[in-house]
Amino acid sequence: MLRLISPLLLCLALAGLVGGCGIDTYTYYYPPTVSYTDPLMELSHNASNSDPSLLGYDIYYRVFQEKTSADSVCSAIYSAANSSSSSPSGLLAQLVAGTLPGYSGYKFYKMANESGIDPTPLLKVDDGEEYRLTITAGDWKIYNVDSATDYTSARRTSSLTTANRLFYELSSGTTWQSTDYDYSGASISGSTTVYLVAFAVAYGFNLGASGPAETYSMPAVFRDPSSSYGSIPIDAH
Repeated sequence: MLRLISPLLLCLALAGLVGGCGIDTYTYYYPPTVSYTDPLMELSHNASNSDPSLLGYDIYYRVFQEKTSADSVCSAIYSAANSSSSSPSGLLAQLVAGTLPGYSGYKFYKMANESGIDPTPLLKVDDGEEYRLTITAGDWKIYNVDSATDYTSARRTSSLTTANRLFYELSSGTTWQSTDYDYSGASISGSTTVYLVAFAVAYGFNLGASGPAETYSMPAVFRDPSSSYGSIPIDAH
């Protein structure tokens, strides 16, 4: 089954291990392996992440009405993630705050689970585990590839005030609203195509003299190979 771990409990446990030593240790996490083949987004555990401090992986996203804007942001994140001048924590902080140079205002949010909460991590990954996010009509589901019944439904971030919590709305009302935090564009009603920019990061804790600190990998960007490795088209109703 997919498992969620309380970061607070881990913090308390790790704090007891390092208390009083005064030595900072730093673990580098490798990003997961990701791919997209319509209509599947796939995420695989990176076997190089062998440190037990790794908890799993989170998926961040933003939706755009205009493909040109989405592709531009997607390319910028991919370039930054592969730049030697970027740090994992610094880049993620920019993306969450919407302060990526040249793309100010585009904040990225963490996907929620079927309960509508944003657990950390969204996906608990053991060695060799892989997950498949199906983005077909009706519901978005994140499956463990080893089981056809072991899944969690992906929801939009819990930060939303809108009632439209599904990525794919079957109702005939407004699907994407201009005031939605996780969306860039005008309000949309009816069937249309919008564009998803999403990336995954490894998540865990580093041990420091002041206690465990949240640690992330560089983003691994989901890109559409059929569209010059740009953003991912999704149907909205």
